[in-house]
Amino acid sequence: MAFFIAVGSAVLLRQRYSWLGLVLHIYGQIAIWLSLFVMSLAIVLAAFSH
Repeated sequence: MAFFIAVGSAVLLRQRYSWLGLVLHIYGQIAIWLSLFVMSLAIVLAAFSH
């Protein structure tokens, strides 16, 4: 899901960025979504582990 969001937003930004900027943008989006997912997962696990 996050991958498709990153690619979709990258396609929209393609007109303004070079390919290097585009790749960095995609990796940045994936990193942000992964970190959010991991943090929410950790919060849920911490909440239920008591």
